Amino acid sequence: MSKREIDIDDNLVHDAKLATDKEHRMTLWQGLRLYPKAVGWSLLISSAIIMEGYDVVLMGSFHAFPAFNKRYSHRMSDESYALSAQWQAGLSNAMNCGQILGLFANGIISERFGYRKTMMYSLVATVGFIFILFFAQNVQTLLVGEILMGIPLGVYQTLSVTYASEVCPVSLRAYLTTVLKGLPNRSNQWAYRIPFAWLVRKGRREDAVNSLKRLTSDSDADFNPEETVAMMVHTNELEKEVAIGTTYLDCFRGTDLHRTEVSCLIWAAQNLCGSGLMSYSAVFYQRAGLPVSQSFNMSLAQYAIGFFGTVFSWFLMMRFGRRTLYVAGLAILTVLLLVVGFISIAPETSGTAWATGSMLLVYTFFYDSSVGPVCYSLVVEIPSTRLRIKTVVLARNLYNCFSILNGVIIPYMLNVDAWNWRGKAGFFWGGLALGCWVWAF
Repeated sequence: MSKREIDIDDNLVHDAKLATDKEHRMTLWQGLRLYPKAVGWSLLISSAIIMEGYDVVLMGSFHAFPAFNKRYSHRMSDESYALSAQWQAGLSNAMNCGQILGLFANGIISERFGYRKTMMYSLVATVGFIFILFFAQNVQTLLVGEILMGIPLGVYQTLSVTYASEVCPVSLRAYLTTVLKGLPNRSNQWAYRIPFAWLVRKGRREDAVNSLKRLTSDSDADFNPEETVAMMVHTNELEKEVAIGTTYLDCFRGTDLHRTEVSCLIWAAQNLCGSGLMSYSAVFYQRAGLPVSQSFNMSLAQYAIGFFGTVFSWFLMMRFGRRTLYVAGLAILTVLLLVVGFISIAPETSGTAWATGSMLLVYTFFYDSSVGPVCYSLVVEIPSTRLRIKTVVLARNLYNCFSILNGVIIPYMLNVDAWNWRGKAGFFWGGLALGCWVWAF
């Protein structure tokens, strides 16, 4: 490929090389000093994903809440109040359906209007849709509210992680995308560049320089924003030559097809390795034999353990690398799920109930220390830069499709008037986790 073919002058190539070399040598502390504003904005925008995770698991927790069940459900065969498995599945999947719409919309809207406006409008929509859920008088209204709420939440899922990966240098990207969960170290030349920004893609080079200045400090006299933008322009032109066009069909052409496949399956594995049980943890603990009060205490402990597991993953990724951590994580999760299944074979006692609950807590720690964080890191780095948003959208939508599947079958697994598998669900998810491990290995 010649420079004439991609219309890049010698000065731009020289500046791009200088910026790339500086990126390669930049340490974590240097990145923090040079990009303090980029760090702050990445953390702020990434915080939207916190509420996305909260809203998704909230409905699953409500299924174990007595006041909620008395208000919206009916009496079951064991004299307890609970929603039917059908309505549990419907409410759980409603938000996932809305997220699919939001994800596809984000792939188009953010390219047209930019990240800032897309984020602002999504936040306004979230505030409005919350009122539907707050004042819902029946389960049907809850269903509508969950679908509508899922649309802006779908935007947050990809906008947050792509923004953080585009405005921060490689030395910081691992930590800022693991606010969501993770980032890898790549071994090829593309690992040492900042992904091109939206302004560069639109041909607004001067605006890109000004934007970069606003995100950096004056602490490094050796830093030249013109060189960094030149690197972005150079990367952009190279990617346009490799993958012309930015439609969803381009994700399935040439080398991008394999990138799309890997990105999609990596994210789908999150739902295939049993993580859906964590969304129904309060119900799962009760079905395992724990009292209502203890089931909620265990759920709170689970969320705390998940947080510490995510922080721990930052150090594990630096020590072991993304592939080792991802594959080892799947292997450990497989073993833990099978242990849960074997515990359920024993007669139901207080001891077996606590053992099952404890294993799910251990599962949460290892999941959030490995598969959960590394998944996010891989998905944002594997796609080509021009197709990153659309590839991430496709990957997240496949994840949401499996979330819908989980939302259908898990209530049946745990509902006393349906399959009533209880802890034996560990055998099912352990088998799927084993399949994911074989694929990843």
